[in-house]
Amino acid sequence: MRTLQIVVILIYVAACYWIANNARRQGSTLKDYLCPSMGPWTIALTGFATAFSTSTLVVGAGFGYQYGASVLWFAVPQAFGLAVMFLLFSAPMYDMRRKLGSLTVSEFLGARFKSDKIRGWAAIILFVFCVGNLIVIYRSLGLVVAQAMGIPYWVAVVVGGILAAFYTFYGGQLAVAQTDVLQGWLMTGGVLILFPIALSRVGGLSELYLKLGEISPQLTSSPGNFQIGILLGMVLVFSVGMLGQPQILYRTMFIRSKKDIPTIALVSFFVSLVACYIAFHCGMVGKVLIPTELATSDLAMPTLIISVLNPVLAAVLVTAMCAAAMSTADSVLIMASSAITRDIYQKFINKEASDDRVKKLSGILALVLGAIGTIWALYPPSWFLFLMAFVWAVWAATYMFPFLYGLYWRGTTTNGVFASMVLGPLTAVIWKQMGQPFHIHPLFPALLVAGLTIPIVSSFTPKLPDEFLNELFDK
Repeated sequence: MRTLQIVVILIYVAACYWIANNARRQGSTLKDYLCPSMGPWTIALTGFATAFSTSTLVVGAGFGYQYGASVLWFAVPQAFGLAVMFLLFSAPMYDMRRKLGSLTVSEFLGARFKSDKIRGWAAIILFVFCVGNLIVIYRSLGLVVAQAMGIPYWVAVVVGGILAAFYTFYGGQLAVAQTDVLQGWLMTGGVLILFPIALSRVGGLSELYLKLGEISPQLTSSPGNFQIGILLGMVLVFSVGMLGQPQILYRTMFIRSKKDIPTIALVSFFVSLVACYIAFHCGMVGKVLIPTELATSDLAMPTLIISVLNPVLAAVLVTAMCAAAMSTADSVLIMASSAITRDIYQKFINKEASDDRVKKLSGILALVLGAIGTIWALYPPSWFLFLMAFVWAVWAATYMFPFLYGLYWRGTTTNGVFASMVLGPLTAVIWKQMGQPFHIHPLFPALLVAGLTIPIVSSFTPKLPDEFLNELFDK
């Protein structure tokens, strides 16, 4: 089995190299490297792969294994949140980004509000949490692939880290997006192969629920093992929180034509919905077939793969899980490297740096960050788990409302946005440190503070010049 797995993974590695090499030939400018134009299917699938990744195949299946049918409440909000993000932000972003000439998320915010401090702060928040996110991705990849293939954990982490860093360095954002398309199809195709085979082992869908109920009635009821407040909170986190994730917002900057937006939203919604529902159900099948508690629920998917599939199909599914992890890792690498080189180095440290130099430095930094993420995933620091416990809340509180108000409200001021970008994430940190009072996720007080700060502070602080706003906002 291991030989077959290695062959399939080598084929996948070769495909990633071919895509990266092709992307390198297609564009040589900094814009091509950081912010290329793409078609609707490419954007939809790179958005899906970046947003869901291991959270669908690994964490989603783990949720299904641990909590049963109640996790199905998450599927529609997750898919809906991604589609709404594209519908809400893409059209105004298409017009405004071209007028401002921005290539990164941080650069866009800085240009929109004519503020270097906003651009620098946005880049710092993005970089710090991207690095943390990268460690989680590599660690998750290592745990899952090591379990499925029976290889040492460090081998899985190192190989995955090298591959993701290489094609990001070599081909830039276009290579990231095009490999995300491959990874998106692998993820979706993988669960479509696994689900009917796994479901047949328990006698079909109705039998699945009957057998889950026999294990525990909580597994077939809502809220089940969740407290109702936590269940509703997580539903809202997965939907509303999607609107403020910079690695997904970044995808709205690649749109080739506004006519593509409905297609992007529909494709991303249906692919995400199918993948979520199937991954959750695979976790529930795993609970029936492997009722004894696993060392961690994240092992539900690889354990199920080993249990029900023949070696060839198992190799394909292992590759799909590798792809799931790397689809987010590559996005993290390109965002973190560009935040430092484009938004910090070129803007504040060496203003005379050419675009070609920034492009080269971005690629080199992607390799360095990949190496750092790989090493830290092998020896994760103790403070890291605290950092990642509320990363979505911090990112959403930092980016959601500056984008929302900035794209739709002329009256938004620079001071209002900066205050929101500081107070929002600070609230998330304080709320988490307080132990999440009333079982409320840090996202909600953070969004409340961030969302109210902008209109309140904007009401008594200087407005941006009318000439500038007239250029940005069409009548």
